[in-house]
Order: sequence, then C-alpha cells, then structure tokens
Amino acid sequence: MDSETMDVTSEIRNLRKSRGGLRSRLCILQRELSGLLLEEGKREEVEEIQRAIADYATRIRSVQERIEAVMESGDDLEKEIEDAMALEALIRATQVEIKRYLSRLPIEEKEQSGKSVLTVSSNAEASKPLLPKWELPKFDGNVLDFTAFWDQFEAAVHSRNDVSDVTRFVYLRAALAGNALEAISGYSVTAANYPIVIEVLKNRFGKPRVIIERHILALVQMERCESTSAQQLRKLHDSFVQHVRALAALKKDPLKGQLSVAEILMAICKQKLPTPVRKRWEGKLTENGQQEDDLNALLRYIESCLEIEECLIEGSARERRKEKNSYNRNGQLSTASALHASVADHQKCVLCHGNHKIAECNDFTAMNVKSRWRFTKSAQLCFICLQAGHSAANCKERKTGNKECHELLRGKTPSDRERSIRRSANEDAFQVGMAKASCNSLIGLQIVLAKAHGPNGLSCKVTCLLDAGLCVRHRPRTQRGSYGAD
Repeated sequence: MDSETMDVTSEIRNLRKSRGGLRSRLCILQRELSGLLLEEGKREEVEEIQRAIADYATRIRSVQERIEAVMESGDDLEKEIEDAMALEALIRATQVEIKRYLSRLPIEEKEQSGKSVLTVSSNAEASKPLLPKWELPKFDGNVLDFTAFWDQFEAAVHSRNDVSDVTRFVYLRAALAGNALEAISGYSVTAANYPIVIEVLKNRFGKPRVIIERHILALVQMERCESTSAQQLRKLHDSFVQHVRALAALKKDPLKGQLSVAEILMAICKQKLPTPVRKRWEGKLTENGQQEDDLNALLRYIESCLEIEECLIEGSARERRKEKNSYNRNGQLSTASALHASVADHQKCVLCHGNHKIAECNDFTAMNVKSRWRFTKSAQLCFICLQAGHSAANCKERKTGNKECHELLRGKTPSDRERSIRRSANEDAFQVGMAKASCNSLIGLQIVLAKAHGPNGLSCKVTCLLDAGLCVRHRPRTQRGSYGAD
C-alpha cells in the first residue's frame, strides 16, 4: 500500500470518527426532545432543541460530503450514501414531530412568548397540512414516459442544492430499470459521471422528434372502440386526451395548429417503409445532425431507392430474356473475327462512341448524379460496372460483394489522372485469342482457291482461309503426305 492510499484511508477514518461524534450528540438531543414532546407548555425548550438539531444536521452533511469526495466508487460508497440518507430521513421525521407539537399550542401562548411577528408567521406555515411522502417514479426506457419522469426527478433531486452529484447519481440509478438502466450501466457512481449519464439518457430517450412521432403513432394505431358503454368510451377518451396533452407540452398542440399535416404523414410514411430502408434514412439524419424530419427530403430519398431497385429488376429481366433466346454455349463457333468485334464493342463508349469505357468518358463524368442514373437506365447498362450485356443481379462485381453501385452513380467524379490510369490499365488487359459468337445460321468465312505444288512435281487444289486471326494455312494431312508438301 503506497503513502497516498494510506493518507486517504487515514482521512476517511478521521472523518468517520468526527461524523460518529456528531451523530451521538444528535441522538442525545432526540431523546431529550422525545420527553419534552410529551409535556405541554415546553415551547421554548422544543424550539431550542430544534435549532440545535438543525445545526448538527448541517455539520453532519458537511462531513458526509467530504467522505464521499475522497472515497472511490463502488459498493462501499453506495453503502455510505444509503446510511447518510437513512439519517436524513430520521432528521426530517424529527422536524415533522416538532412542527406538529408547535402547531398544537394556543395562539395566546404564542403571543405571550414574546416572539416577533416573523416567528408567528413561521409557526403558521408550520401548521399547514403536511404533504404525503413523494415516491419517485420508475423509468424503464419508454420514450413516452421520459418527459414526465425527468420533470419529477429534476424537481425532487436534480435541482436540490443540498445534495451532492454522487447522491443524485445514486437516486437516479435507483429510479431506472430495463433499457434505461442498461444505458448507463457502464458508468461508475462518481460526481464527474453524473452530468454525463444525464446527457446519455436525454440523447437516447428524450429526443423531441422521436417522442412526438411516438405520440402520433399511438393516436393513429389506437384501437377502435366497439362498445358504447361508459367505461369503454371513458378509456378511449382518456387515452386520446393523454397523447394530445403530451403533444401540447412539447409545443405541438394540434388544437392550436402547431402540429402540421406533414409531420403526421412523416410518422405514418416511415412506418410503412421496409426496415433496411428506414435504417438508412435514420442514419442519414444522424450523420447530418438533423433534429426534425423533412417530408420532401424523405420522398426524394424513397425515389432514389426506387430508381436503384428498378434498375435491378429491369437488368434481371433482360438477362433472363437473353438466356432464353441464346443457343447452347457448347455449340457456339469461334472465330478471330468475332473476337475483334467483341473487343471493339467492349471498348466502345455507348455515349460518345469513343474507344474507351463509359466510366472514362468526359461527357459522362460531366453529368450530375441524376443525369448519370437516367442515361444508365436508358442505355440498359449495369449500374454496378456500367457495362452492357448483363444485369446488376448477375454482375461479377456484385457477387464478390465489393459495392452496391458504381462510384459515379454515388456522386464521385474521378480526376483526369485517375481516368488516364484506368484507361491504360484496360488497354493493357486485352489479349488476342479466340472468342465465341452465336448466330442463327452458318458462318461464312473468307477463302481463296489455290493450287499447291510439292517437291516431287505433284500438285492439287486447296482452299486457303483468309480469316484475320489466322496465322497459318490449314491443309489436310493426307494432302501433305501425298504431294510431299511441308
């Protein structure tokens, strides 16, 4: 144990010893008071003991706060606070007994006591009926109950100047349950963490936008009353008034026109959206730091999601038609001419017809995002790789899970240097080889008839292929053997 820990332990021991002495004196005063309260005409003695008890209570609170300040958070600190609050309850009960005793005295005795008018006024205040015990409500995480809970907790605990932040924290934890308690379970009971957990609770359960939306949905989804009995109608009326008054407290009173139709439609429309779409919308609001929803922005967002889904559907339909009308791939013929045509079409830009991909086209990158989407749909391009001939559902890049749509359709515009690098990479990637092509009839090849002569003087007629990708002439092995041709 280091010297600093020993000093703290010693200080706590001394403070507890001081507090114990004050509590002992307080107990002696309470025993003396109990005897006086059984007799009549002991007004002055009772008032003197009342002042002494108030003085000792103040000194005990001061020592208690010093103990809480030096102790580390944990079970020991919570036990200290619980013991201190039990003593506070005992002191309050004693003060109540004193006020009741003084209120029973006749007015003539009060006047003969020589007290000032201020004392008489204080006793008159003390003679008022005592309020019943106030129990703090429990909050379990229902956002509709947070406003009422916080108002009561703020009045009973948070706004009191004679209570430390550690004590407030203990009371707050005791008043929480369920999701609300789990939200602050990671914070230790310290004075520094108290304002932090208050902010955590307000950010999670006290957002006005979310609370207003929940009240609107509660009104819309309220069950229909099928009975005309007074009990059922009263239940419906009370539920309806409850939500309307709660909206009024949030400055959205429907009776004063503070709640717009757009806000009601917003709450209803969001409930009809698929869960993934709504999650992305809520995430967008959080990223932008918006406190309120915008109906126009929501409709624009739904439209953009719709365009993406339509591209997926149209691409899938085109792919199915293409597969249905195509020949069996095992029966396709291969020619070098088909290869050249395929490579040329692959490199051809569908917008400006230049020898580059559309992703490298200056005209395409100069468009805004909406225009790029419109052209992609009209040209029947895959919105993931911006190539023709297949749908986004069957795109190889989608199957690898790399991205949802091409970066140009998400708003990014590459620089000239990036386009140049990509164009060079694409040009180097092509290799000459044989390609397959399908057709509904026989393929005609370019040929020429010739006469081949062998070294032995024999000759024969041969057919020479003039296909652009053919590098050698093909002749039957029998002819090469018969006429001595190499």
